[in-house]
Amino acid sequence: MEYSEDIVLVSTLLTKIQRPYEAKITYEFFLPEKEIEEYKATMAAISSPNIEEYWSEIEHSFLNKYVWKLYGGDEKLKTVVDNDILNKFDFEFMQPIRDVERDLSSGSNSLLKEVIDFFIDYEIKKRYYKN
Repeated sequence: MEYSEDIVLVSTLLTKIQRPYEAKITYEFFLPEKEIEEYKATMAAISSPNIEEYWSEIEHSFLNKYVWKLYGGDEKLKTVVDNDILNKFDFEFMQPIRDVERDLSSGSNSLLKEVIDFFIDYEIKKRYYKN
């Protein structure tokens, strides 16, 4: 069986190897294991009911120690994603394809237009029917 270049590229990311293929990338942002004891001791030493003091300590003493990892495939296996693989992906930013304002005025979704119009005009209608 011959595989396309795309399948070979993402082979370490695959979670399903039959068609349709599925791949997964998991992002984790965490405090490394070697810092956990210091973190627990520092948090236990704070006796304030003010949560801001805890956050301040985390910001000043621990946030810079956090690391990020990208794992590919089954997240339980913790297979680190190679940056070379990610650099081969082409990302493009596209503006939204639809024009909501035009869609509402063209009547393509008349129920939504009626609901929006009702709430926009609610105060006017309320005053009109009150008199």
